[in-house]
Amino acid sequence: MRGRRPRIKGFSYQGEFAYFLTICAAEHRPLFLDCELARATAAQFLQDAMAYRFAVPAYVVMSDHTHWVVEGLSDDSALRPFVK
Repeated sequence: MRGRRPRIKGFSYQGEFAYFLTICAAEHRPLFLDCELARATAAQFLQDAMAYRFAVPAYVVMSDHTHWVVEGLSDDSALRPFVK
């Protein structure tokens, strides 16, 4: 398993900032070859983005991971709880 990339020490990850996210399936299993699961996962992520006040201008679902560009829409857009 790869380690996490370093985060910016002291940065709150809250507010009107843009982020590029990569989210991997457990053990990099190719779960998203199942089109219905890929659609359901994307739909849930988009629904959560609205609830946490993030815009999603672009995303792609790959076989074992997803890439997302997300933008905070307000001062209270908090990335950590959204991604969790």
